[in-house]
Amino acid sequence: MFYETTPQRATRFPSTFHITTRFPLSQPPQTLPLKEPLTFKYLGLTLDPYLTMEAAMKHICRKINVAHKTFAAVAGPQPEI
Repeated sequence: MFYETTPQRATRFPSTFHITTRFPLSQPPQTLPLKEPLTFKYLGLTLDPYLTMEAAMKHICRKINVAHKTFAAVAGPQPEI
């Protein structure tokens, strides 16, 4: 969870969320514990627990640099007025 203190995290561990599957029906059900992800993508933006967004910032900077290089290559030198 975001903005969670260490004592808060300790009170909810171990995780109590599980998925019970039964496929095929001829086999006994299996219970799988769910694990908490460290990061996840939301609307294409990678979020981390501390919301530093370092991965997102690096991705955005790369896209800005590519756009700038493309624009500079197309624009070429500007004539002096």
